[in-house]
Amino acid sequence: MTMNPYIFAISAIIIASIYFISCGSGNNAPDQEADQSRYAKRDQAYDALNKEHDIVKAMNLAREQLQTTPDDVQSLMFLSGLHAYRGEYGISLDLVNRAIAANKRSRQFPMADLYGPKAEAYSGLGERDKELEWRRKTLKATDKKNKDAYRENLFDLGQTLFIMHRYDEAEKLYKDMIKADETDMNGHFGLARIALARGNYREALERLDKCLKFDPNYPEIYREQARAYNMLGQTAKAIDSVIEYADRDNECNLTIVLDILSKNPDLAEARLTSRIKTSHDPANLEMILCKIYSDTGRETDAIKGYNHIEDDYFQSPVINSLRSICYDQLGFTELALEDINANFDDSPRYRSLRAEYLRKLGRYREAIEDLTAATVGNDEDSGIYYSRGWCHELGGDDEAAMRDYNLSLSIDEHHAYAHLMRGEQYLKRGETAKAEADFRQVLQLDTTCVQGSCRQYALHFLGKDEQALSWAEDIISKDPDSGKEYYDLACLLCRMGRTEEALEALKQAYEKGPVSFAHIAHDDDLDPIRQSPEFKEMFQFYLQRHAARLREARASLFSRDKDKTTI
Repeated sequence: MTMNPYIFAISAIIIASIYFISCGSGNNAPDQEADQSRYAKRDQAYDALNKEHDIVKAMNLAREQLQTTPDDVQSLMFLSGLHAYRGEYGISLDLVNRAIAANKRSRQFPMADLYGPKAEAYSGLGERDKELEWRRKTLKATDKKNKDAYRENLFDLGQTLFIMHRYDEAEKLYKDMIKADETDMNGHFGLARIALARGNYREALERLDKCLKFDPNYPEIYREQARAYNMLGQTAKAIDSVIEYADRDNECNLTIVLDILSKNPDLAEARLTSRIKTSHDPANLEMILCKIYSDTGRETDAIKGYNHIEDDYFQSPVINSLRSICYDQLGFTELALEDINANFDDSPRYRSLRAEYLRKLGRYREAIEDLTAATVGNDEDSGIYYSRGWCHELGGDDEAAMRDYNLSLSIDEHHAYAHLMRGEQYLKRGETAKAEADFRQVLQLDTTCVQGSCRQYALHFLGKDEQALSWAEDIISKDPDSGKEYYDLACLLCRMGRTEEALEALKQAYEKGPVSFAHIAHDDDLDPIRQSPEFKEMFQFYLQRHAARLREARASLFSRDKDKTTI
């Protein structure tokens, strides 16, 4: 069967550097200036990031600096920021705590400058109560004479309260900000967001118009404006506003942007194409256009677009990863793996994505290595353990698979696929009651008849074959051009002993594609037909056809000069 494994999804286009305490080199504390050579590695780390745009090199140099000066607050905060950038918030928090302890001894920097990043780390970890605690401490530690810093930290506190849906408390803070200064744009912006959250969309737009008078260059105003127009059903205005937002913020919230642009992809493409021609920084918009292409089945156009960005603007692991997803969607997982390896970032997100490709290619040991590495500083992601368990199972290690399915469910008990796979493991062990309990749990969790559902398998294991087939066929009817769902149907029919129908469904899966040939070669669901002449002949025919298409794709899409500066 095909599963719905943990798949890395890039939620933002990253074309930015990292904020850290005392940005840039040559900003040493007074007691350090006499011996700047002592902090040479730190300065080199700054240069590696700001001049070479090499994050990995910057991190390594910062670590080398800390080996010599373990209490260097700047290096600790710099490295913390880089880990936060990579989504490694647990590691980031540990480094912030070290910096706070060191700064209490040296008093090099205002404590508020360190408390704020600590709150951000807790935000990344989703620990809102602790985030709120440290927002309050940040505000308390801020010198009120520094009006800009105080107002900014007050706004951040309001934003945290807003995220926690404590609208009344946040509203009071924002109104106090406006009372102190009627032109305080952040206060008006905060009230606009509360109006939007409460469903008062026209009020939100009125407040946002006022914000634009104070600061027409603040990108988030256009983001919230787009959301309000979207909720009012004014799609064209929403698209225009969200493009304005994306053009002004190259770290824009891609989820919001794509959600709105997807309402009318044709109009979005036209407006993006027009704006790209006049944009001062078109690369970000071109990245978004490529993502629209990939999301609407135009993977080849997306690949060509990413190639253009790489040729004309910059190289980045982000481009390689997004383009690799397009190759994989076209069925060229081999090219996807080559692409992501060409400019690899060893963060958990990238390792998880590469592991997906390695699994599809039958390279389970390597996939397991990547997924294991992805757990470092990221051990609360149930999907990683689920994926690793599946790789263990495909590689023949059922004991390790069971351990990982249990780990996955200990983190997220609502992971339907983990319940299904653990249930199968219980069946192998003869623990029928435990297996049935897991399958019944799948039925409780997986209730929507959409691509990626696993409910049909649970129904089969519970002896409800007709319901299982009906569910599988309903999924196909929603997207009859998807090979994946025909493959799932073939697996289901094999388990039911309906081998002739299974072979026909498998043929449809091959024709509609894409399929993972390595997975087909190892999937025990297909064991009832694996030795049949029809299966063997079909497998070889489509494998050869895939090889020919792969050669064509490699020549036309993948063969390019990549000798350019990377970020």
